[in-house]
Amino acid sequence: MRGGIYINTADRKNHVLSSIIELFIVTGEPVGSKAVSTYLNDMCSTATIRNDMCDLIERGYLIQPHTSAGRIPSAMGYRYYIDHLMPFRELPTAISEQIDHALPTFRGDSERFLSDTCKALAKLTGCTAMITTPADPNATLKRIELIPAGRSSVMVAVLSSSGCMKCKLCHLDCELSIEELARFAMVVNERFADLRLSHINPAMAQTLAVSFGIMALKFAPVFEQIFEAAREAICTTVQVEGQTNLLLYKEFSPASVIELFANRERLVSNLEQLGQNCVLLGNELNDVALQKAGLIVEGYRFSPALMGKIAVLGPMKMNYVTMIPMVKYIAKKTEQALGSTLL
Repeated sequence: MRGGIYINTADRKNHVLSSIIELFIVTGEPVGSKAVSTYLNDMCSTATIRNDMCDLIERGYLIQPHTSAGRIPSAMGYRYYIDHLMPFRELPTAISEQIDHALPTFRGDSERFLSDTCKALAKLTGCTAMITTPADPNATLKRIELIPAGRSSVMVAVLSSSGCMKCKLCHLDCELSIEELARFAMVVNERFADLRLSHINPAMAQTLAVSFGIMALKFAPVFEQIFEAAREAICTTVQVEGQTNLLLYKEFSPASVIELFANRERLVSNLEQLGQNCVLLGNELNDVALQKAGLIVEGYRFSPALMGKIAVLGPMKMNYVTMIPMVKYIAKKTEQALGSTLL
């Protein structure tokens, strides 16, 4: 009983747990009963808070690093806080405006757009950002473009029906005129139009090369890059930025960061298995290197029929009250940008 207001034991312990988590997120230091009492405006005595802390430790929600130290939240404590106690807050206008200013403008190249969005997300959050593009085995060729990139280099751009664009820089043994590139692109687009990307293979080049005669040798490297781009366009890929941001947090060692990102296929597999929006903590991530980490995942619509994922990986003590709506907002803005050209 404080100030004539009765607070039952369960509610009081929830307040104590929330206070410890919110203070620890800000300070990164173990939290004592006096700090909690001040944070709660002396809602209850420090003796009562210490008793509640002991109970929360026994139940697994808090950890006491040292005998004389304050308490820190466990993964179980964070889980309960996120699922039941964390207040929902709209993203402040100042932060949404900051995000709007930082995000790139979509100019038709989805791969470049998502890469730049991933970089912006890593910078905004100070964590590692990841964005997946979904696999679409049924995707067909929408268009191939050849863009001169120097005297003997060509940028090969393959656009799929699902809106995925893959670009490859091709180095040639000889120069090709703009007219030659235009004719080649026209023939390839006519021959491959609406063909499943999974069906585009090197064997098709032999048939198509006949129509180019001796020019086929000049275009051999271009064919190779078209096949490679087509293969990548039907696979799930992941953009990763801000890996070194994790080194700013004592929860991650250099060795663990290197090991974590050495295998991108594992990252793709892990993200594919997650739901469209979730928060995973510590052991839930099934990785020894991530026992003190938190992962926020939000889905976004890559195309009308395909969903990708945007994720932020950081220390478990992330400010989830702000970070979760930030990731949601960026996923929404990404979806809107891609959708503006796909509809």
